[in-house]
Amino acid sequence: MTQVPVWVPVVVGLLGLLGVLGAQFIAAWREDRRWNREKRRDEDNKRFDARREAYAQVIGALESWDWVMHPHKDKARGVDLDTGELELVDLRTAWIEAKNVLGLINLVGTREIRDLLRTAMISRSRLSRELTRPNKADIRLELVEKYWSEAQDAYARLRNLMRSDLGFEAVDPKGSPARPDLVER
Repeated sequence: MTQVPVWVPVVVGLLGLLGVLGAQFIAAWREDRRWNREKRRDEDNKRFDARREAYAQVIGALESWDWVMHPHKDKARGVDLDTGELELVDLRTAWIEAKNVLGLINLVGTREIRDLLRTAMISRSRLSRELTRPNKADIRLELVEKYWSEAQDAYARLRNLMRSDLGFEAVDPKGSPARPDLVER
């Protein structure tokens, strides 16, 4: 009968222990990686939701402002519309509502989106001031057209950037899908 040296069972026991400890280490490492992935995914989802909410608020406010401003613009062009005090209140309200949605977009929007939004807001603000002059004869039609054009151009580019940022197709001014890399910046 041959005897097994004492060191062999000790080594086998140590290898078994190292195997169990190694498996535990690997399992813990994999769990940490999975947890970190889920945490990043959750943070990304929260950022996406915040951007989507901010973008929707801004788009809604700008489009509402345009709808309210449009009759004043037509009146300045000579279209016979009765725009009285109630319409001026609506215009001022749309103006204030647009200003009130800037906080979240300034928090979550990219610099490029914030810059385009500033252009869109300033053009609309200047247009609103021009359209609400007390004496309608003082309204300068060339400024009305300039501010309206600037506002609409900035809005179209802003909307396309927002859509692209959210993973949607950009749309050209005529409404058909456009490739984001061809959208004028």
